[in-house]
Amino acid sequence: MIMRMNMMALALVLGVASGIFAGGPIAYPPQTASVGVTSTMILPPTKGDYGTNQWAGSTGTNTYGDYLVVYTNNIQWRFWCVATGTNAMATPSWSDTNDVTVGGSTWRLINPNRNAFDIQNWGSGKASFSFGKRPAIVNSGFTIPGSGDGAVQSGYDGRPCYQGQVNAISEALYTNTLSIHEE
Repeated sequence: MIMRMNMMALALVLGVASGIFAGGPIAYPPQTASVGVTSTMILPPTKGDYGTNQWAGSTGTNTYGDYLVVYTNNIQWRFWCVATGTNAMATPSWSDTNDVTVGGSTWRLINPNRNAFDIQNWGSGKASFSFGKRPAIVNSGFTIPGSGDGAVQSGYDGRPCYQGQVNAISEALYTNTLSIHEE
């Protein structure tokens, strides 16, 4: 059993390194997340109750993880704040392919239906992950080492992709940089 798990882990790492898992179009540019010793949402849920926070053209402050509903040409788009900052008064040109920076806040389109995602840890310490609203706990749930030696993946090889919230945390004394690719 242990040998089979080690072989599966090796196949996963080799698959990532060789690009086997590369796939279709990416909903928005690959991102990075700096994760420390506090559980941090690194992917929002694709569906859910995002409230009715609409763009108001104000100079309020937005915090990482805030949601925003935008109506453009009678289409409802949902964005989440990926960089804390203060908004500008002017209404931005919303994009479904690039991050939108408004004043100091940066917004990213929430993918309405994830086909696949790949998360790699490029930091020095281990990163642990949780799925859903419960926070990530160090060395609990799914844990991968640093230096790009492992990945969390969902939705490849025709398998269904997890559509909910993904959280991450680093072990003590480390802040890890995660690369996140979503299709």
